[in-house]
Amino acid sequence: MSKARNRGAAWAVMAFAALSCGGSSAHQIRHGDLAIAHPFISYDRTCDQEATRAYLMLVVNTGKQSDRLTGADLGRGGRGVLSATAGGGGKTALPDGVEIPPNASIAITPPNYVIEFPKTRQALVEGGMVAGSLTFERAGSVPVQFMVDAAHGGADTVRACRSVDAPAHEH
Repeated sequence: MSKARNRGAAWAVMAFAALSCGGSSAHQIRHGDLAIAHPFISYDRTCDQEATRAYLMLVVNTGKQSDRLTGADLGRGGRGVLSATAGGGGKTALPDGVEIPPNASIAITPPNYVIEFPKTRQALVEGGMVAGSLTFERAGSVPVQFMVDAAHGGADTVRACRSVDAPAHEH
C-alpha cells in the first residue's frame, strides 16, 4: 500500500475518532470493516414541506476490499434515494450507490451527497432518534439510529437546500 494511501487511511481513522469523542451529539456504529460516524436526519421546512434528508458524517472502511453504500431505509418512513448534489444546483440519483474504497472514507454530506426520504410522514423530534438501516453491497444491512440533529439544521441545511436547487428561506 502506498504512503499516500496509508496517510489517507490514518486521517480517516483520526477524523472518525475525533467525531466519536464529541459526547452525546456524536454517535457511531461499527459493523464489520465499516464504522459510521454520526448518522443524522433532518426534516427541513425551509426547503419544502416534504424534505426529510439523512446524512452520514463519515463512513470509514478499514477492510481490504471496497464496499458500496447502495441504500437506506426508515422502515415505515420509506426507502431513501441516494443522490449526488452539485454546488450549482441539481442532483443526480445514484442507483448503483457510492463506493467506499478499502482503507478510506467518505462523507454523505453537502455539497457532495444526500439521502432523501420522499415518503416519510413520521414526526421528527429534535434531539430524538429514528430507527433505520443502511444497505451496503458487502456488509449487507446495517441497523442505525439516525439522530434528529438541530446542530446541522441551520446553515448547513440551508446550504443543502440550495445545493439541490430548492428555494431556501432563512428566518
